[in-house]
Amino acid sequence: MSLFKDVKNSIYNPEFYSELIDRPLSYSLKYFFSLICLISIAVSAYFTIIASPQLMTFAKESRNSIVSKFPSELEVTIKKGEVSTNVKEKEPYLVSMPQMPRLQQSSMPTNNQAFQNIVVIDTVNQFSLEKFYEYHTAFLVTKNDIIYSDKDKITITSLAKSPDLVINKTSTESFFKKLDPLVKFIPLLLAIFVFSISFFIGSAYLFYFLYFALLVWLVVRINKIHTGYMGAYKITLHAATLSILVDILMKLFFSKYNLSYVFDVVILIVVIANLYGVKKLTLNK
Repeated sequence: MSLFKDVKNSIYNPEFYSELIDRPLSYSLKYFFSLICLISIAVSAYFTIIASPQLMTFAKESRNSIVSKFPSELEVTIKKGEVSTNVKEKEPYLVSMPQMPRLQQSSMPTNNQAFQNIVVIDTVNQFSLEKFYEYHTAFLVTKNDIIYSDKDKITITSLAKSPDLVINKTSTESFFKKLDPLVKFIPLLLAIFVFSISFFIGSAYLFYFLYFALLVWLVVRINKIHTGYMGAYKITLHAATLSILVDILMKLFFSKYNLSYVFDVVILIVVIANLYGVKKLTLNK
């Protein structure tokens, strides 16, 4: 409960700010990291609850789509770094892009809008860029290499070090069945990922506040409060509480608006309001 009390005091409590000046920096840093940790947990929980069901459904539907699209007649063998198939007379053998599910409210294009085929197997002909682009494929498998488009460049990966294996519809289905138990870990992995990103971004504010504290120090001097730069930095760490909370709400619900200036303005309002109160307390003593 001490953290929530400090949150309240950091938003507005002149007496708290009057005492804060004489407290060690470690007190403010402990408060700031505790606040960022609490916010990261809340943000992580929010996104996990919202996104996990969609991601789990997406994973299951993608698996079913890929397995169902794998040709029953096709069998690919990789042995000693060389590819062979049981459909050599039909090569180049085209496997069309499966209809992948889309995440709800996603504006990202699906892969099948970019490629007509997920893979083309051609162990007979020599590789050429002209043919690669003609295939409109995500992957091209030749006798010794796998070729794919990586942003604006073509990447060729040799199969020389590939283990010997046989790929067919049965082995593909078996592979995805082994992955099925991992789907239940999606919420946990998502929670850890979102928490880590949120905590990292929140912690990065510490560096920004090193500069912002100079402005706070100016406000401190104007109010004739006796403290140095370090005192201004401690004040900044606490005064940023309301600004950080407002910033999160803005990004969650008003992301289409450019309100980046609000962050600094809110900090200054909190600083000015509390330091004015500190000044009045000092005059009344």
